[in-house]
Amino acid sequence: MKSYRRLAWAGLGFALPAYAQAGATEAPESVTPVVQQVIVQQQKNSLQKQTGSASAGTISAAEFEALPVQRPAEILERVPGLIVSQHSGSGKANQYFMRGFNLDHGTDLSASVAGLPINMPSHAHGQGYLDLNLLIPELVSEVQFRKGPYYAGDGDFSLVGANRIQYVSALEAPLLVAEAGSGRERRLMHANSGEIAGGHWIAALELASADGPWQVPEDARKLNSFLRWRSSAAGGDVWQWSVLAYRNRWNATSQVPERAVQSGLIDRFGSLDPSEGGDTQRVGLHVQRELVDGERRDLWQAYRMQYRLNLYSNPTWFLNDTDRGDQITQSEQRHISGASWLRSQPLSNALLPLRLETGFSTRYDQISPLALYGSVQRTAYETGSLHRVNWWQGAVFAQLQAELHPQWRLSGGLRAEKVRADVRDLLNPLNSGVKSESALSPNLNLSYQLAPELAFYLNAGRGFHSNDARGATIQTQGDAAESRRATPLMSAGKGWELGMRSAQWLNGLESSLVFWQLTTDSELTYVPDDASTEAGRPARRYGWEMSHQYRMNRHWWLELDMAWSHSRYTDISEAGNRVTDAPERTASLAIRYEKGPWEWGLRGRYMGSRALTEDNSVRSHAAVLWHGRVAYRFSRQLTLSLDGLNLLNRSGNDMEYWYSSRMKHETAAVDDRHWHPATPRSWRLAVRWQW
Repeated sequence: MKSYRRLAWAGLGFALPAYAQAGATEAPESVTPVVQQVIVQQQKNSLQKQTGSASAGTISAAEFEALPVQRPAEILERVPGLIVSQHSGSGKANQYFMRGFNLDHGTDLSASVAGLPINMPSHAHGQGYLDLNLLIPELVSEVQFRKGPYYAGDGDFSLVGANRIQYVSALEAPLLVAEAGSGRERRLMHANSGEIAGGHWIAALELASADGPWQVPEDARKLNSFLRWRSSAAGGDVWQWSVLAYRNRWNATSQVPERAVQSGLIDRFGSLDPSEGGDTQRVGLHVQRELVDGERRDLWQAYRMQYRLNLYSNPTWFLNDTDRGDQITQSEQRHISGASWLRSQPLSNALLPLRLETGFSTRYDQISPLALYGSVQRTAYETGSLHRVNWWQGAVFAQLQAELHPQWRLSGGLRAEKVRADVRDLLNPLNSGVKSESALSPNLNLSYQLAPELAFYLNAGRGFHSNDARGATIQTQGDAAESRRATPLMSAGKGWELGMRSAQWLNGLESSLVFWQLTTDSELTYVPDDASTEAGRPARRYGWEMSHQYRMNRHWWLELDMAWSHSRYTDISEAGNRVTDAPERTASLAIRYEKGPWEWGLRGRYMGSRALTEDNSVRSHAAVLWHGRVAYRFSRQLTLSLDGLNLLNRSGNDMEYWYSSRMKHETAAVDDRHWHPATPRSWRLAVRWQW
């Protein structure tokens, strides 16, 4: 620990990267064209007139294209301190880690893609379910990211972080990408754009399949498409229509008990239930209108989505049912409608330059059926829970920015949010009902510009995430009252951070350093895996993050990120005070080189050991992964690249857990480490043709 801290302070002397500040609200989609040639450019982000925090920023498309990723969601690992992992099949939402939080599948990390919100409240598998497997990396123009509850424009699931993934609206030329790799990986993506009806259109189609290294072939099949039309800017009135359609089905090899591998019962890449897996589908329509009148800007957005999921899981095998096994099927169908409005305008004031941002958002989810079944080989034999849920969420917010002095800037905001859930339990009507809750989320942000290349930030705010509606209407009855008590619809948290950002301390070097703290209230969480509620504990987390982004010369580019966090429950318990599965130390290193037709990139990621039990008696193993890419441009139109994933062939684990399970031949439950292995060294060859 001491050596790690010394390294951190040494890094502070070296300085770290400053990303462009993202605005406090949803930005319009980028119209930057996709180009065939990747040109790595330093992000010269002037600190002048910036408000916000040292931990917010924007990541450009060039950074995604130059470095390899194993999964689409891993483009978010360009966000300093954020780790993206997986414990099941490639069609399931990823696991996310940041700032001492195991964010599960997205409980406190929000994201939107091309204007469509991706998180799902009251989801069949987990609250805030964030499935980014629908991303088409070649269409991403930028990612705007923010951390902490410091922005009135961010609502549910944004307590720890918020990400807005923007898609391009035009291409320089038609684009075709063909990939093939280890584990029978195949991918074909074609995109094109043009002009029609006074605007620009873009269309993309992606087909992908893979078996992976698993003894039970994953047999993943993905179909993905995107279509957009954007009117030409004329008179400050721009319309944009986007359609997204995605479908995926897969077999899954989920986490397995360590004892099963050590005894030789299964291989490291084997499975105890070959019928695990799932299928999902999402279709979305997004409409946007942007009106600009001088310095005033209005942004109207509306969307409609249809979503479906069937997920087949068996994390405990024969613990609960010694004959048929413990496989469950989590199933849901939902329709989502939403809208938002944002106005940004200066205010006339003789004393101070002021800018006001106001807005509202609303969302309505109709979920029916929302079900949990006991199943054998994906065939249901009993219904564990069956619900119909109507979920409504609405918010109004305002953020006022004031320039107190050419060096001092102050921003304060307030968000008022209300959640209403109408739950119908079709098996036990006593657990039906209507619940609603409201929350106020204030924030205050102060920045000081010490010099053109150095600024300091102080941020504080309050946020929340919503809880599963099914847990809010559970009635406490009989002997099960303790395990089936009702949950609140909202769980609050508050935080602060102190940060600094530098631009050009040295030629080509940008930097940021942040000290932060987040506290969360005691909460009850609905557990969809067994249709019960689980008591949580209040916790406090604090730590630091630092980053370096250095353009050494016109050929070499370097990025280094490091993060440390301390996570503890604040109440007293004999079980211990460690927050389980909370990341403590993470780091990443990226190097890129480009000269002439050659380009290569190397990306390394470190995930330190973390407590798997509250008394810290069992800890996970640290994991290190290195991915590399080498590319050669034959011409402006044609590029050939080779990706090497897990180059050192490390036998680490993507995920580790500690819990009780029972295999078929065992007579009693066993507490054991369960893990999902990282994929072994693999290769991916890609041809990119843009004509």
